[in-house]
This record gives sequence, C-alpha cells and structure tokens, in this order.
Amino acid sequence: MVRIAVSMGDPLGIGPEVVVAALATPTVRNAAEIVVHGDARTLQRAAALRGVPLECEIVQIGSLEPDPAPREAGASALEYVRRAARACMDGRAGALCTAPLSKQRVAAGERGFVGHTEYLAAMTGARVAMTMLPLGNSTGMSEWRYTFLRNCFFAGSHLSLVLNRLYAKIASTKTRKRSYARPTP
Repeated sequence: MVRIAVSMGDPLGIGPEVVVAALATPTVRNAAEIVVHGDARTLQRAAALRGVPLECEIVQIGSLEPDPAPREAGASALEYVRRAARACMDGRAGALCTAPLSKQRVAAGERGFVGHTEYLAAMTGARVAMTMLPLGNSTGMSEWRYTFLRNCFFAGSHLSLVLNRLYAKIASTKTRKRSYARPTP
C-alpha cells in the first residue's frame, strides 16, 4: 500500500476540514496509508466540527496556537507543504497530496510565493511542474457540485497562465502609434 504524505493546509482555512472529511471516507482510508503533516489539535477540532473520527498518522510540526495570526497560519501551511514534500524526496512517502492554503497568507511571510506548484518546482529543481486532479467523482458529493468545483478549479488555476502568456505576447510585440482622430476632409 502506498504511503501518502498530506500537508494539512491553512489552519485558518478549509484545509484541515478537507483532510478530515477525505480521511472519513472508506475509499480513501482503504486506498493508502495516509500521513498528515500539520497540527494535531487543529485536525482534532476540524474532525469534531465535521463529526468524523480522526484516524491517521499525524506528523506534528511546530506548536500552533488555537487561533494563530494570519501570517503565522500562512508560514505554518507552507512548512506543512515543505515537510510533506521532503518526506517524499527522502523516500518516507511515495506520493504527495496538498490541502488548500491561503496564497495571500503565505505570501505575507514568504516573498515571491505564487502557489504550491511553483513552490514545489523550486524546491525540487523541476523545470516543469503541474497540478493533477482525478477525473472520477469518488468524493460522495453530488455530480453537479463535483463538476462545478472541478471546473472552478481548472478555470481559477489556469486563468493566470493564460493571462501571463497574453501579457508576454503583448510586451514582446512592437506597439505602433495609432491616431484615433478623425481625418480632416
């Protein structure tokens, strides 16, 4: 059975709830050995909030207050990603799964932070990095909601790529002066 390192996500966001909700499904529990990198107390609160058991190995990282400052939450979320990725790089896990985090909170303390994918690419020295999502709906949510969320993710995560390419193309072309004044007869 594959061992999957999971980063807990933003302690002030939905990451911990997403993790405990996923762990509560038999499909996930039976598919892999899950090791969550994060804060045990935050995960326990999320499990209690969702009304689900918390049954997984937890790698406790740091000591987080129950209601951390946004900058501390962002720094913690990034450290969870880094440690979970390091577990994969060191051979202690065979796959990585990252829970949602607030890019704004992480960027408050990590200059130049753009997102998980770019951070992991820089950390590993990868020339190309991309996000992968499963296409099947094994989440238990209704099909319309699953499709809506999946499409929102793809639109949100790819829009910036499209805009960056568009801006680069505009910047690389020579701009010509154009006169919009009416020609005189």
